[in-house]
Amino acid sequence: MQRIILPGENSTGVIKITTRQTVQLHGLIKSNIKPTIKAFSEAKLDSIATCGDINRNVLCAAHPLQSPIHANVHAYAQKISELLMPKTKAYYEIWLDEEKLIDKKEEEDPLYQDRYLPRKFKIAIGIPPNNDVDVFANDIGLIAMIENNELKGFNIAIGGGLSTTHGNPATYARLGSIIGFVSGEEKILKTVYEIATVQRDYGNRSDRKLARLKYTVDKLGLEFFKNEVEKRIGFKLEEPRSYEFTERKDYYGWQTNEQGLFYYTPFIENGRILDDEKVLLKTALLEIAKTGKANFRFTGNQNVIIADINKKDKPAIEKLLKKYKIIEHTESASLIRKKCNGLCGI
Repeated sequence: MQRIILPGENSTGVIKITTRQTVQLHGLIKSNIKPTIKAFSEAKLDSIATCGDINRNVLCAAHPLQSPIHANVHAYAQKISELLMPKTKAYYEIWLDEEKLIDKKEEEDPLYQDRYLPRKFKIAIGIPPNNDVDVFANDIGLIAMIENNELKGFNIAIGGGLSTTHGNPATYARLGSIIGFVSGEEKILKTVYEIATVQRDYGNRSDRKLARLKYTVDKLGLEFFKNEVEKRIGFKLEEPRSYEFTERKDYYGWQTNEQGLFYYTPFIENGRILDDEKVLLKTALLEIAKTGKANFRFTGNQNVIIADINKKDKPAIEKLLKKYKIIEHTESASLIRKKCNGLCGI
């Protein structure tokens, strides 16, 4: 029987949480890539759509504390991710040894067609008042409009992006511009999809430095872009709803949600999960995982939330947090260190 190889076993041993709520492993040699990807698959994780000129993983407000209907909002991240996932089966054939397709029509891709997008594409979903995912720094930002614990829909922002190229004055950072409000699952997904098709058809394919959606929006003009989206979706976007962002942070320490589940967010500096002379962070999280009494959620600030803990299981988890000095490490970290976490790049 083949031994399952744990992700990280073939790397430097450091697990890195990113600002896009994913994990990175560094230092893998070529021969260890395939078994590592298979190990991720065993854990119901994957690395498809993590790079290239396609939609990347969809960020969503991380902590269930942010709304009693957090799960409803979070579900849209999964739906959008699946909607914009490349249809090619090559990933599964190469890395997971799945059967090769005989009929290539099975992987025809109406979104990416034969050319993909001009550049990478990023989407984030935020829940006011906490903008923990930097919603305006993404190609598409969805701002959840919640009234009386009911999701009414989303304000849609387009054209965000913070990257610039050193020495190239034609490149610049840009905050996303809100173009309207949309409600209803079918209309929401249709709007996101067609924004991507406008970028596919109008984006700059001659200069990759100027190929992100923000440059397409400014080249075409916001009103033209909005009109083109409305033409493709077949309805008018509504006027944006009123909202306010007042903070951008993670909720460190113990918190509870509306269902009475407990959550603990430790301080993980720069997203680096490892054991060192100060704190055995990697060992602690592994021991917590072995209990089967908690789940894990990543945040856009490079932290991990130890999540969904029942009241009866909280003492066991807290005992491990104290044993490995996680609580002490989190409480002793300065406010400046905590606030600066996750601010390096989108």
